[in-house]
Amino acid sequence: MHYNYNTISSAQGVKICLHKYTNYHGRTPQIVYSCKIKKIDRLCSRVYLCSGLISLCKVDHNKVKIQGLDSRYLPPEVFHTILESLDSDIDLSIIGQSVEGRPIHKIKIGSGSTKILMWSQMHGNETTTTRALLDLLNMLLSKEVAEDWLENITIHAIPILNPDGAAEYTRRNANDVDLNRDAQLKTQPETKALFSVYDEIQPDFCLNLHDQRTRYAVGKSEIPSTLAFLAPSADKNKTLTAARKRAMQVITGIHTSLISQSEIGISRYDDTFNSQCVGDTFTSLGTPTLLFEAGHFPGDYHRQTTRKYIYDSLVIALDIIADSRWHDIDHNQYFEIPENTTPFADIVLHNGHTKGQDSELPLNFEEQLKDGHVIFIPKEISEGYANSYFGHKTFDLTNEDDLKFVKSDPYLSAFI
Repeated sequence: MHYNYNTISSAQGVKICLHKYTNYHGRTPQIVYSCKIKKIDRLCSRVYLCSGLISLCKVDHNKVKIQGLDSRYLPPEVFHTILESLDSDIDLSIIGQSVEGRPIHKIKIGSGSTKILMWSQMHGNETTTTRALLDLLNMLLSKEVAEDWLENITIHAIPILNPDGAAEYTRRNANDVDLNRDAQLKTQPETKALFSVYDEIQPDFCLNLHDQRTRYAVGKSEIPSTLAFLAPSADKNKTLTAARKRAMQVITGIHTSLISQSEIGISRYDDTFNSQCVGDTFTSLGTPTLLFEAGHFPGDYHRQTTRKYIYDSLVIALDIIADSRWHDIDHNQYFEIPENTTPFADIVLHNGHTKGQDSELPLNFEEQLKDGHVIFIPKEISEGYANSYFGHKTFDLTNEDDLKFVKSDPYLSAFI
């Protein structure tokens, strides 16, 4: 069966994911599917997490998911509309302006002594975590579940740090600067706004929210990395400082909970130290910092399924922090999370393409903003990052059906 990669549904993605796990674990589809159902049932009762438990039914994503955020494109005007729809008692402030004069908003929730600073979309085209963060804020503002949390923690959330990049769907800001490489020089107004908040509130934890590319896999498997986490290094020696250990403990708790209830791929992001990165800098300053990377779930190029799992991850993180349960978690288990590897291409064409009969042609999607929508255009990979590639979708051009599909596609047909 073939899928149109621009229209494939999350339901189809689940089937593909289960098929991949069947191949990897050597179980039949029926057994894997049964495991999945049991884990969903467990999710709808309660999930045991280290020494405590959290009732995920009460914080179920479907109950708090903000409607109308189905696209990867989340421009500032849509965000402003959502802000207007939230609780009127929301503690909203403007912490600065972007290069082009757009406001940078911060939302404060809670009254507890443990302060959490979280920010998203410092890269303007990375919107999955922003959508999940807005869902989380919607849940917290409902006050149905979060009252106990909010007596123990205070959240300072910056949903869109780079509103100019968000408007144009670009990684960099309007000065063509990567804000996550500006932590030392602080040349940009957006960076200055973030550090101003950091200096003002002196957070006990930082949550740095991003999207990662589709190339990543879990360790040496063929399982896509739907989520990746990192406790950033504080120095070139990757010293296990107290702050870094604490971040590892929280990440281990998130990982333990998620793998008990889902079949998604979860990996560990590269911890090479870079002083220009914000997370590394905050860790070096003594603040436990967690990097969240929203990745690829099979068939889910608009990342609605990933959005749900980022939301779940944030809920679990807040639960651990609010109850100070990181003390009960062994930070060494963090290193048991498989590292990210890069064997995936979005599409791999075999046989009969422009590179020759007996070779593979890996293609990655270039995301382009067109008429307010993100479209995915396959492009040949210019700089190889693997010796051989797994395809999120593969086509064997000696197969009649595959060849017919590729010929009918206005973009793929250019490669045969």
